[in-house]
Amino acid sequence: VALPILRQHGVPVTVFASTANLATDHAFWWDELERHCLWPGTLPRQVRLSVGGHVRCWDLGSDATWTATVASRHRTWTVLEPPPTARHRLYLDLCAERRRLAAGAGEDLLCQLAALTGAGRTSPPSHRPLRAGDLAALASDPLVTIGSHTHSHPALASLASEAQRGEILEGRRRLETLLGRSVPWLAYPFGSRADVSNDTRDAARQSAKLAA
Repeated sequence: VALPILRQHGVPVTVFASTANLATDHAFWWDELERHCLWPGTLPRQVRLSVGGHVRCWDLGSDATWTATVASRHRTWTVLEPPPTARHRLYLDLCAERRRLAAGAGEDLLCQLAALTGAGRTSPPSHRPLRAGDLAALASDPLVTIGSHTHSHPALASLASEAQRGEILEGRRRLETLLGRSVPWLAYPFGSRADVSNDTRDAARQSAKLAA
């Protein structure tokens, strides 16, 4: 959608890509959570999930059954607003939990939720991230520069130092293998001060030196 407009106006752009979803039909985890929590469907009145080794429970009450009419009523809600229903509270809580989890534990959480909704993990085309071939085609345009956005898009500061380095290096390595050229640029996932530590900055500097 964007590239023809950029070409029309001659505007260069840098696309920062995470790599974990390039070979799957899974949406980014925040979109998966939205589909399970805020799209029409049915959840148990008591949602029980194992999160990081601890069982958490949410009481959805009458919001357990979520119709298209109710979902449409809240279609303009954003995460910057207070949660208007138990479903929205569940979504916000799970987003906060997922941000703190390493990739494997995060996938387990999504699998548990998908089992409760019966909706599975495959995302509709409207929510599918770029695949490797799509990204390579985008990168072939002279207006487009590709930068790294880690491998699995974690909140880096929540990870141990070695895990942070692994995320940054793996994301860059996979992009360089796909594109056949150096990718020295990095954008931190989420980008708030709380998501970036001194270890994060050190890992980014080390990665940039290796790419030089």
